[in-house]
Amino acid sequence: MGRKFPLFRNEISINDNLLKYDYLRSNYWELLLDWETNFKIYYEKEVVNEKKLKEAFELFTDELLRLLDFSVFILMESGIDYIDQSKCIDMIQDEFPDFAPFYAVEKSMNAIATASEELAQKIQTSRSIERNSRSHWEGGGFGLKGALKGAFTAGALNMATSAIRGVGDSITDSRDKAKFDIFIKDALQNSEYRILYSFITQMRLNYHLCFITMYHFLAEQGKMPALTFDIESYEAKINNYMKFGNFDKAYDLLTKSIQITPYATDLYKHLYSLADKIAVNENERELFVEEIDGLREYFRPDVFEV
Repeated sequence: MGRKFPLFRNEISINDNLLKYDYLRSNYWELLLDWETNFKIYYEKEVVNEKKLKEAFELFTDELLRLLDFSVFILMESGIDYIDQSKCIDMIQDEFPDFAPFYAVEKSMNAIATASEELAQKIQTSRSIERNSRSHWEGGGFGLKGALKGAFTAGALNMATSAIRGVGDSITDSRDKAKFDIFIKDALQNSEYRILYSFITQMRLNYHLCFITMYHFLAEQGKMPALTFDIESYEAKINNYMKFGNFDKAYDLLTKSIQITPYATDLYKHLYSLADKIAVNENERELFVEEIDGLREYFRPDVFEV
């Protein structure tokens, strides 16, 4: 029977098989967005030092375990009771050999570790010079930006719980210790260096890879419809018709493409562009945009984007 969505003087019909796939997908992204919302609030409010960073990492790890448990539950709901958490991880790694659920976070923690070690060393060196010259150290312009520049290209080191542990312990002067603590707080909270972003990005990727693995397995077991999302044969035609002004054909191909995969963000960009080109007045354009918004909100094509 499917479901119909209004779209510019017409309707677009999404078949039942795609809706079943979307139902499974939405179960995953709803959990993801719930965690992401709460984690952002916690991180921005609390994570200003090593102790709170450890707590954030523990929350991240707990969510990863919850994701795996949820996947096991999904399989059990389909009558598959022989996959536990450990086998679930194996399945994801078989599907995606490069799967590394902590990679982005480790990479960011490595950057902080490198930067903080350099700062601690500079502070100690500067104090030694001060003692010899009786001058006062003002920091020498060594800031967060310089410390972290290029550090993200390094390989992953330790987990976040040990990345910066003990780095500043050798700093005994209270003024220097305060500067070092401010540096760590800035490194953890400064959006330019994307520490929070690395947590969010990695979890989105983890959710996406886990969902795809479970879907493929369920399809192989005959528990879900096997779908293809290939719209390559339409893409060049859509671009051509949009470029050369044949908007009716472009619209026709766009609706056909969305019926195959409502998760391709470029399709929505084309539809928004069409709203400005084919609507006869402002009211019709606004209605068309609202309908595109509704379709996009339902299918959330960008929810797993990193």
